[in-house]
Amino acid sequence: MNRRSFLACSLVPAIVTLSGCTFGREDHYPLLIENNSNDARNVSVTITDTVGRDPREFFAREISLDADDSTQYDEAIITGDAPPEQVEVFVVIDGTQTTEETDELPEEEIRIVIEGPENATIGFV
Repeated sequence: MNRRSFLACSLVPAIVTLSGCTFGREDHYPLLIENNSNDARNVSVTITDTVGRDPREFFAREISLDADDSTQYDEAIITGDAPPEQVEVFVVIDGTQTTEETDELPEEEIRIVIEGPENATIGFV
C-alpha cells in the first residue's frame, strides 16, 4: 500500500475525495489526521456516501481532533460498494464545513493521510 496525502487549508476551505479506488465490502483503510496548524484548531473529519443513501448503510464516521492532540489514528470502515468518486472526506475546522473553493495552501495546514489500495489518490473536487 502506498501512502498518499492531501493538505487541506485551515483558512481556505476544501473538500477532498478518494478516487481511483475499488472499494470492496467492509474494506478497512487506516486514517491518519495530523493537526499541523501553528495556532491549534479543533478539527473533525466526516466520511460519507454521496449518492443519497442513508450514511449508516454505507459509511459515516466523524473523527474529532482536539487542539491538544497533534495526531489521531482511526480506521475507516467501508461497508458499501459505491464508486470511489462518490466517497467524500469533509474537513471541518472550528465548526465550519469546508467548501470546494481552494486554490492555494497556506502555511497553516491540516494534513490528512489515508492508506488504501495502491492506486488510491486524494485530490480536490
